[in-house]
Amino acid sequence: MSVLRKVRGAIAVPFVVLSAANLPTLAHSDILQVTLSGTVTAVDSALSSAFSTGDAFEYGVTLDTDTAFDMWGSSSSWDGTRLHSPQENKNNYFTLGNSYTGTHTGSVQPIFVDKMSSIGPTGQGYSGGMNNFTAPDVNGYPLAEVYLKFGFGVLAFSGVDDPTDVIDATQLKQLSGIEIVNKNSLVAYRTSSGSYHYVRLAITDIHVAADTPSPLQVTYQMQTALSDTDGNGMAEIATLYTDETEHTFVVIRDALSGDEVRTLPSFGQYFTAISLSAVPDMNGNSSQEIAVFGKVNGENATRTLIKDAQTGDDISTVTQ
Repeated sequence: MSVLRKVRGAIAVPFVVLSAANLPTLAHSDILQVTLSGTVTAVDSALSSAFSTGDAFEYGVTLDTDTAFDMWGSSSSWDGTRLHSPQENKNNYFTLGNSYTGTHTGSVQPIFVDKMSSIGPTGQGYSGGMNNFTAPDVNGYPLAEVYLKFGFGVLAFSGVDDPTDVIDATQLKQLSGIEIVNKNSLVAYRTSSGSYHYVRLAITDIHVAADTPSPLQVTYQMQTALSDTDGNGMAEIATLYTDETEHTFVVIRDALSGDEVRTLPSFGQYFTAISLSAVPDMNGNSSQEIAVFGKVNGENATRTLIKDAQTGDDISTVTQ
């Protein structure tokens, strides 16, 4: 349905009222589980009672694609994208040989390289070293670092010619099974004198699995038209919904494109909305306000909760 609405004295502009069926879902960012596999290629004699050439190695990290940022930028001949572990549900570990395991509950921060001449023929690959895994000492030597660096035998990343660009999640998800070259990696153990003993590794496989949480389960209930609040001259629509925790929210979207402008802070939990409306500016910032009329479950009184549509600030509460 197309509607005409006048915006702040401008000419009338059309917008489309979206139904609940075609409102975008409230999705989370992609969470990636990256698993590297390989074998032991050499073991220093001080560690040979625990590990042997040919032992299997596996390394797994959980990464949040929302944390991606450019590592070096235009001032360097190297370039790459660093990612961090998510705030929750970290699953970072390595295994070496039959039963040796290290774990890491902090933020592992590997770099996916799109420009580094020393990493291999394509200049693309993986580089990541962590020195704070928790793992048992080996023959009295504490774990110092797990350092993994290898190249890709074929080009994996495109569209990152600008040194400030980051590698997007779509390309990271396609790394599984890519040819790996320059496989020199290691696990290092520190001696009391400050030197190191090494288990040297060849990483032979990378597997990337997307673990995207399900979108929030929401129930869209009602809508109202709203004048422009983000300054682009286009009318907006405000849609009231409740989420799976029984909180009530209002999301504001551009009426033409459907893009989200903002979501207002919760109007409360266990609040049954009866109506939603836009009311004239009450606090002098030239923006309409959002009024939600309803009642808190278990209470007899009804109330109207009013928030600024531009800032989300509480304006007033009217109780009947």
